[in-house]
Amino acid sequence: MTDSVYLDLISRFGGPATTVPVPPVKVFPSSKHAHCKGGDYCIHTKGNGVAETARRLAPREIVINHEQVDILTKHKEGMVFLTGPPGTGKTLVLIIKGLDWLGGGKAVQVVSSAIEGKAAAHMIVTELKRLAATGTENNITTHHFDMTSRSEDSVVEALASEANQGELFIIADEISRDFAKLCIQLERRVQNLHVWAASLNHEDRPSEMKEEQLTEALRTPPIITREVMSSGFMTHQRQVLCYTSSNIPPPCVGPRSISIIHDKIKGHSGNTTYDCLECGKEVAVYLNELQILDK
Repeated sequence: MTDSVYLDLISRFGGPATTVPVPPVKVFPSSKHAHCKGGDYCIHTKGNGVAETARRLAPREIVINHEQVDILTKHKEGMVFLTGPPGTGKTLVLIIKGLDWLGGGKAVQVVSSAIEGKAAAHMIVTELKRLAATGTENNITTHHFDMTSRSEDSVVEALASEANQGELFIIADEISRDFAKLCIQLERRVQNLHVWAASLNHEDRPSEMKEEQLTEALRTPPIITREVMSSGFMTHQRQVLCYTSSNIPPPCVGPRSISIIHDKIKGHSGNTTYDCLECGKEVAVYLNELQILDK
């Protein structure tokens, strides 16, 4: 029996039998996989595969490409709208812009104008507080507005009241189409309005904002981009821009994806997966099974 066959048997019978297509990488000095030879990184479980995929595609250190640098250097003031498919770095650009404002002593308003944007807003605030210089994290304010149940005037009033000496700095991800109306009214109320917003749907762009497209998959593994590319939003409705190819090969393929179906017949609540308690529980159960929540 060869060493490779022996290790394969041990991994199959000593732990969950999984096959995760993550190519080998060099083992770091702190790695505990002493039995791995030739500098390979051992992936035994699906949880290992998911964690390693996240480490390669979404490191805690900020890594951006030349397109993102160009966008950040081109637009110093005014209003900018970012659009593109998932995993192309739209949210990351918003975070960097927010850090730029915080570093300049400005107060940053992180806004979600629809339920679809609440998770993104939470992540942006979390990253801003983690990366911001000491003391500036207190200049971050979160606003969650449900435009379906709250009047437009009250939202505009709440945001306009945050202006300081005629300046207002807003970050908004996964905006709704109603966001365009907010921008129009805020421009009338605030002398120097600075808004950076993003959405998957390029049709959501407020006409007053300069559009920038990000279409290169940077933080999404190929197995997920294929799922996205086959969705109706991209193939039939054309609401989401298509991915563009990259000369840089992805660092990994990624583990097998799963699907969670919002099914009202089975008692699911809410109108979509975004506000469905049962869908959220299914996601939580799956993440718990991977045993990577503490990582």
